[in-house]
Amino acid sequence: MRHLILCAVASLCLVACGKKSSTDEDSVVTITVPLSGTWSGTGTETINSGSPTACSNISFSLTFTATTVTMGNTTSTCGGSTVTAPNATFNYASGVITYQGTNVGTISDSDLHLSYTDNSGNSFDSEIQLTDATHVTYTENDSGNGQTFSGTASLTHQ
Repeated sequence: MRHLILCAVASLCLVACGKKSSTDEDSVVTITVPLSGTWSGTGTETINSGSPTACSNISFSLTFTATTVTMGNTTSTCGGSTVTAPNATFNYASGVITYQGTNVGTISDSDLHLSYTDNSGNSFDSEIQLTDATHVTYTENDSGNGQTFSGTASLTHQ
């Protein structure tokens, strides 16, 4: 059973937004990232247009450098079953997210969108939006291998 785990494929996980800023050309680049840190909350998942299943825990952490973002500690508990995902690191620059050299999404200070189709034709589409300084909403819609999956979550900064 597929679970809302904020992960499109094992190595293509949801990340969040960041922006680079520096005071002068010789200074170290620092990052202002509204979505950095640990996020957790609840949500629902729906498989093959069935009834929604409650997800009692969804959590992950986001860590940024000047050019990368890593999603880690990803856990999802839906319908009494817990699933974890491996850490995933993405590159970002000028509002574009890349994974292994391929553009897979966009970022801004308040929104992140990932859209990806793998070599087998499976499609993954995820979005995270900052609703205020301590809350985000997350949506995911995937299809492949004869199944469809959708999920939503409301998460709070910890």
